[in-house]
Amino acid sequence: MINQLIRFYNQNRKTIIVVIIFVAFFLILFRALVYFNRESKEREYGIINAQYSNNSTVNNVNNSDSSLLHSNETVNNNIQNSNTNTLPKSIISKFINFCNNGNVQDAYYLITNDCKQAIFPNINTFINNYYKKIFTQNKTFKIEESMYEGVYQVTYYDNVLSNGGYTTNQPQTDYIFYTKEDGQDKISLNQFLYKKEIQKEVTKDNISVKVVAKQVYVDYEIYEIQFINNSGKTIMIDTKQNNESMSLLDNNNLKYYSNISQFDNERLLIKDNFATTLNITFYKIYNNERIIKEIQFLDIIKNYDDYINGKEKNTVQINVALI
Repeated sequence: MINQLIRFYNQNRKTIIVVIIFVAFFLILFRALVYFNRESKEREYGIINAQYSNNSTVNNVNNSDSSLLHSNETVNNNIQNSNTNTLPKSIISKFINFCNNGNVQDAYYLITNDCKQAIFPNINTFINNYYKKIFTQNKTFKIEESMYEGVYQVTYYDNVLSNGGYTTNQPQTDYIFYTKEDGQDKISLNQFLYKKEIQKEVTKDNISVKVVAKQVYVDYEIYEIQFINNSGKTIMIDTKQNNESMSLLDNNNLKYYSNISQFDNERLLIKDNFATTLNITFYKIYNNERIIKEIQFLDIIKNYDDYINGKEKNTVQINVALI
């Protein structure tokens, strides 16, 4: 057998050498193409660290949540060493890098208190509702300024270089808001921007409406509103018969309507000497130039018991100035 192989080699020596050179050439060419393709994708997706190489892997997120956490001392050291003048794109990149490396506590530290309170009240909520949904594997990303001031459109892509060059997942997009909180760079996620205290109140016919605060998102705003009834009768906040009866009014007199029609009637009823607080959504796209000057309640029924028994409704209109 060995003699046959030697004889075959001697008879076909030139051909075998040519094939070996040919194969070696294409192996070198293939590796060069992979390298330049990687460089191209890194420029395209905005990768800023050498950690996104062929050897990059995301930590296993299926471990217990405690394995993802780092001491507060580590977190504080990581963040406090950052330049206080960090550009928004850099702080967003830092957040994504933390997530890619499984440093979930560090990433959570970068989120604003308002965003935590509204969406991620604890780290487990953040892990389950954001981290594990997006960072199923190592991600590359692209950060672009959006049409909204201070808001950046972030597109997440699967890092095909770390998973064999194949993916079936579509890119995921989020709008991330950059701000300063207690002198530190912070971000808000999931299209949440910020919370603003308002504390404006109007009383009419012994019915008080107090606008406590609002949460601002990219596509809508949620107002925390307290209604107090001292009128001597059961009232109804809105009959839901007209979607224009509860609205925001901006400085250009444009109206933005609410989701009040989605509320059960029972939630809109207030007995005498009782109060209720509702979180009501208004459909307003974020725009710093569109300043809300007033919130209108045009269909508050003062005589609900008489109204459901067929009598004509007696309404009161309450407008609360916000500026």
